Amino acid sequence: MQQSNWHFGELNASVSPCPTRMLARQLAQLCADGFIQKHILTTQPLVTTYHLTAEGMALKPIILAIAQWEGYSI
Repeated sequence: MQQSNWHFGELNASVSPCPTRMLARQLAQLCADGFIQKHILTTQPLVTTYHLTAEGMALKPIILAIAQWEGYSI
């Protein structure tokens, strides 16, 4: 929530032990739902970044409240 852009590898490391394939599917669904946006930079190697859309940012207070209730700090 603090960063504006996340690389796939950073997301994968932060949600361990989530399998990479499952993370990719969830990110694709969040993109399809309009909560995040995916950018692929055509560098060598390819770099994929994700960021929250306006719809995703609107959910931030709810996500933070749930995280606090569960005892996590985001």
